[in-house]
Amino acid sequence: MSKALKLLQQRHNEWIEIVNRCDLEGYVELLAEDGVWLPPGGKPVEGRDAFREWLEPFFSRFEYDFSITDARFRESGGRAISKGKFISVMTPKEGGDSMQHSGTFTVLWHRNGDEWYIDRYIDDTGL
Repeated sequence: MSKALKLLQQRHNEWIEIVNRCDLEGYVELLAEDGVWLPPGGKPVEGRDAFREWLEPFFSRFEYDFSITDARFRESGGRAISKGKFISVMTPKEGGDSMQHSGTFTVLWHRNGDEWYIDRYIDDTGL
């Protein structure tokens, strides 16, 4: 396994940990400056500032239990793609029943030095 692929897999694991900590700024920093987040059935969220604004209400209201299975990676020349399945269980911080969102995703990554960033996140559940 190449060094770049090992670093990508480490970054992927860091992503899961960041979500489960509800670390808003950590999550924003995973996204490239001009990255695009494509939520299911929603409008694209473009750039870090817009991503922070979109994500903040979720992290302020819910605790997360986020996991990824069947992750597959392909890397070449500073670019990579990952695909997999996710389950996100969101429990209201104020109490109440948990909600679950699950499906599939595709992430396009780019590397800057030893650091990987999400260029495009696509929730492709049902596609």
